[in-house]
Amino acid sequence: MRNLKSIKSIRKNLKGKTVLVRVDFNVPIKNGKVIDDFRIKTALPTINFLLKKGAKIILITHLGEDGTESLSPVIKHFFVISKIAKSKITFFENIRKFPGEIKNDTTFAKKLASMGDIYVNDAFSVSHREHASVVSVSKYLPSFAGLQLEEEVKNLSRAFNKTKHPFLFILGGAKFSTKLPLIKKYLKLADYVFVGGALANYLLKAKGFDIGKSLVDEEKYDINSILNNPKLILPTDFFVKNGAIIDIGNESVKNLALIIKKSKLVLLNMKMVVQKLQRKF
Repeated sequence: MRNLKSIKSIRKNLKGKTVLVRVDFNVPIKNGKVIDDFRIKTALPTINFLLKKGAKIILITHLGEDGTESLSPVIKHFFVISKIAKSKITFFENIRKFPGEIKNDTTFAKKLASMGDIYVNDAFSVSHREHASVVSVSKYLPSFAGLQLEEEVKNLSRAFNKTKHPFLFILGGAKFSTKLPLIKKYLKLADYVFVGGALANYLLKAKGFDIGKSLVDEEKYDINSILNNPKLILPTDFFVKNGAIIDIGNESVKNLALIIKKSKLVLLNMKMVVQKLQRKF
């Protein structure tokens, strides 16, 4: 991905222009419904910024690894939470449905670029991938970074240019396949790695705990190297509803708050505990 200017540098009105926005709406879906819409919500500031400038928007995202999943649940949920008129937003098909995406095919990238006048990347979580909708489209259109991407880069730059210790990394989410590399990486870089959400469910199950009907990734991963790492911190209590873990408990929040207080750097990649922690400080 090339260095991109912020969309805040766009001064002119975008009426009559179509903006391709690469987002990451690869969200967990159960029984045809989105069960965690955090990624969708974080893209709304960028989308609303562009709409206020008069642009029409084509959203590009993937869902799942192989592109076979339908975007219908995501699209339906998006319009419910955003309250944006459907006439102003178009969803492209699941981008990984097309072989040219992962191959970073130039011809495919040009076809994508032909649909719009401007390209915006607001998908920080996939910006490390050399895929057509991430890397190559920006070669053929005026290109900008979305507000979320800009904020993520700014915060990470602050963290890694002058890393302070003790360093706490907090991670949550549902898809273990995408987060396992982060867990391994930060177990090397940080002093503490707290894992919550469905990721914690997976690790707790691997340790032999009964997680009932809780959401958990059913794939098998090699996690032997991290299960007994002394830097790894898992929740110790939970709120449970209908046999499923829905949140971490008060004891876990209290323990995490104590670690935060003695840490000089905290990097957060989850939403689950934010509101609870805010009440602690």
